[in-house]
Amino acid sequence: MTALPHTLKLPIRLKELFEVCETDCVAGCCGIEAFNFAPIRIAAYLTKYNDRTAEIFLSEIKKNLESLLTQVDTFKPNDRGFICSIEELNQCFTSESFLELILMLQRNTNLAQKVIAYANQISQNDSSE
Repeated sequence: MTALPHTLKLPIRLKELFEVCETDCVAGCCGIEAFNFAPIRIAAYLTKYNDRTAEIFLSEIKKNLESLLTQVDTFKPNDRGFICSIEELNQCFTSESFLELILMLQRNTNLAQKVIAYANQISQNDSSE
């Protein structure tokens, strides 16, 4: 009998971010394939708030991602190779697939920050003309 992997509980910021990125289908049907974690989607989530709040949320997301990495570092794979699952994504992860997810989210979160900065720069240039 296969032991179930650890189920990770997501912090509120990551839950909200995942909800915004669930655009291609629904997690209950397609698992992680239902999500589009493109930098523009992450930027859209952050720009719903004022600059200070977005900055706080971005910091929280980055800390949450690091915390998840630390948390799963001690998990041992079950007999099918899975170390954890995330209910909101309807997905089980191996060590490798979890690391890929976190690295992609970190990269795209950093790119989202640049997207926002660039959009603000364009907006300021347009308003000064």
